Amino acid sequence: ASEATQTSTAPDIAPVKRPDGIIDLNNKVCPVSKEGVSGKDFYELDGINYSLCCKMCIRDFKKDPAKYAVNKESILRSLTAAGQ
Repeated sequence: ASEATQTSTAPDIAPVKRPDGIIDLNNKVCPVSKEGVSGKDFYELDGINYSLCCKMCIRDFKKDPAKYAVNKESILRSLTAAGQ
């Protein structure tokens, strides 16, 4: 199996493309609350797995994903540049 490789695109994210094709954003800051992530609350949208701080933030993310989601094309370009 291929190993996931990490690339840095911003100080608080380190996206990694998993062997199943999902991109783990590996964000350290919740995109909703701007607090540290819990390590156990996640939400996947459009092939990107986001870390969040709590279930309430997952609910808020689902309500308005355009407000919180990263630019997928930008993430894909950075992963391609890193050889993923």
